[in-house]
Formats: sequence, structure tokens, C-alpha cells
Amino acid sequence: LLKCSSSKKGKPTTNSSTRQRNTKRPSNSRLVLYKGVAYSCSWLLSWGSVFMTYFLGMIGVDVPLGVLFYPITFVLPLQGLFNLAIYMHPKILAAKRSKRENLSWWKAFEKAFWSKGVGKNKKKGVGSGPRV
Repeated sequence: LLKCSSSKKGKPTTNSSTRQRNTKRPSNSRLVLYKGVAYSCSWLLSWGSVFMTYFLGMIGVDVPLGVLFYPITFVLPLQGLFNLAIYMHPKILAAKRSKRENLSWWKAFEKAFWSKGVGKNKKKGVGSGPRV
């Protein structure tokens, strides 16, 4: 059998900078998981009352119109706002944590909303047009 050799017996070699980076920030897969759960909760919050109304109607329960109809008409259009908040959350946190500026939450939201993203230049230079 082949045996992997390391500097110390029984302990694999690891990079100390990798260990430090992992303790400072969660992995990308964990961040994607959190964002997926947030989008799922947003969808359930928006559509939960619709499905509840539908299933209660299928069972034959007589529910007064205003009990579930008003939450549907109020919360369902807010799904776009919930999705915007989830999508903008990392950008708002990055703007808020900026060392150059001490921004309020509203100013950080404005800066993140109107930003063009990472790596996008504001002005076009020579040769930056589409290639043919």
C-alpha cells in the first residue's frame, strides 16, 4: 500500500493562511446555503397565505374572505422587495464596512443600489468596445 508522507506522523500538512482565512469568513458554500434559505423563506412568506387559502378551500373549510384575502393582497406584491433585500444584503454590508467612508445604513443602501458592480469601469477607454 502507498502511504502519504508528511512532516509529522499522523498529521497532514496544512497551510496556516488557509486555517486563518476559514476562521475569519464562512465558506462560499455556506454563504450560498444562507442565501438559498433566505430566498426560500421569502417565497414562503409571500405565497404561504395563498396556499393556505387554496388548501382550506379544497378541504371545504369556510374561511371569511378578509381573514386570508387581505394578507394575500398585501404580502404577495412585497415578494420583489424581499428579493431585493436578499440580493443587496452583501453589497450593503460591503459598503457599510468600507474603511474610507462611515456610512449610515440608508447611505450604504444607496451606494450599493447605484453601484455598477465590481470590475466595471465607469468610462470607456480606447479598445474597450466589442470585438468583431
